[in-house]
Amino acid sequence: MTGTKLQLFLLYGTTLKLFNLKRNSLSTHAHRSGSGKLNLVDLAGSERQSKTGATGERLREATKINLSLSALGNVISALVDGRSKYIPYRDSKLTRLLQDSLGGNTRTLMIACLSPADNNYEESLSTLRYANRAKSIQNRPRINEDPKDALLRQYQEEIKKLKALVSGQLGTTNLSCMCGQFRRGRRRWN
Repeated sequence: MTGTKLQLFLLYGTTLKLFNLKRNSLSTHAHRSGSGKLNLVDLAGSERQSKTGATGERLREATKINLSLSALGNVISALVDGRSKYIPYRDSKLTRLLQDSLGGNTRTLMIACLSPADNNYEESLSTLRYANRAKSIQNRPRINEDPKDALLRQYQEEIKKLKALVSGQLGTTNLSCMCGQFRRGRRRWN
């Protein structure tokens, strides 16, 4: 904390790569990989210039923080409204950085910190209203999958189903006999 009571916001982001190896029926290694993004954001509260006692450069920083928080509030309101065709992500750097976290393919969690002191009643109430609006954002996250991996997985599942169908009709001994003959080149499919 600096000499004034001013708080800045902190944004930390990282991308996680996940790999899950599975053994399939063809005794080869099929794998599904995925990635996820984790954004941790520590936002400052609404900075009241009269309370912080900030002047000069600190006052300009507080003004920029308040503008970013206002832009974030506008984005949250537009997302909650649902009728808005335009979401103002480009109004600040903060909302641009958090674009996929707010209205994208993600799960978002907001933790609101409040002060029990009487002199911070207005800020605490404002924070609760902010969190209540953010709580109303409805995202529908789904797993992003590489189209090639999805197609390969579909083909493998179809092969498995067809093998089960053929083995059910011909019997397992008959099927293994036919497969052996096809491998040696003695028979051809009609």
